Amino acid sequence: MKTKSTGLLKATAIAIALLGSTAIVGTIAFPDAAYAKEGKGNGGGKGNGGGNGKGGGNDGAGKGKGKGGEPGASKNDGKKAAGKLGRKSSTAGGTKSKSSKEKTFSLKNLFGGKKTKKKTKTVRVARTAQPKPEVTKKTRPAMRPTGNKMASLLGVHPSELGALNAANASENALKNAAPNSRVGRIAAYRDAVLAGDELRMELEEKQALLDGMTPPDRPVSEIEQDLKAALTDVQEKQDRVTELEDALADAGGTDPDIEAELQTANDELQEAVDAADDLNAERQAAIDYDDAAAEIDELAEAVENQPQIEREALENAANKPVTDEVEAAVKSMLGLDS
Repeated sequence: MKTKSTGLLKATAIAIALLGSTAIVGTIAFPDAAYAKEGKGNGGGKGNGGGNGKGGGNDGAGKGKGKGGEPGASKNDGKKAAGKLGRKSSTAGGTKSKSSKEKTFSLKNLFGGKKTKKKTKTVRVARTAQPKPEVTKKTRPAMRPTGNKMASLLGVHPSELGALNAANASENALKNAAPNSRVGRIAAYRDAVLAGDELRMELEEKQALLDGMTPPDRPVSEIEQDLKAALTDVQEKQDRVTELEDALADAGGTDPDIEAELQTANDELQEAVDAADDLNAERQAAIDYDDAAAEIDELAEAVENQPQIEREALENAANKPVTDEVEAAVKSMLGLDS
């Protein structure tokens, strides 16, 4: 009986170990032990170790029948049967343990499981082609050309420019340079060129005004002579009117003859004044025209002399002979050729 109990305990422990954390609620029934008294006991044993084996022996003096169907079985026979049953149970337990070893239990396999290597299908999403944004190119402002590059385009070698290569100086350097320095002298040349541009613009404006004016029919001096005579006539007419007004006053303020003569004198005075006004307007128009013409003549002369002034200023800044090509190159470097 002790062997049977031990076998069942081992089987129960193996089952609990195999099931791991799984809750098992079971009822373990241990076989009742029966002891024969005075040889009259009925002994029987049942073993279930994978197969059903029944063994029984009647431990008596031939009075009982074994439950296994063998009458008159002895006590030794019962023990043998019990022993066989125990061996069957242990054999069954051994078989079960062997199968358990073949199928090793693992908590990792029970809860985590084996990772299945399934290929993930990649679904390609059709992309809609995005329109490329239009890039607007910015127009850069015209930059002042570099000296040597522009000079080579004009056919002038840098060596011909000599000290005038300093015309590549920055605007700030030209503005703040000392007057007697190389850059300062080039700045003076630049100022002379700019002054010449202003003279030419002013000449164009004055000429446009002169073209809109009416040229005088005669010289101002001749007009002034006529005007002087007209003014004398006005004065005479005014004296006559004053004389008649005094005469009318002496006559008591009423005299048809004096009144008629006074009216005529006033009319003649007005005509003399109008003539003098016309001559004065003619004279002023002639003077304005002549003044505009004289100013234009002066501007034209200044513009005509400007190239020489500019050349002299450039020669003052140069250390080599200045030719027309050299001057054109320097103007390009200074941005004065536009």
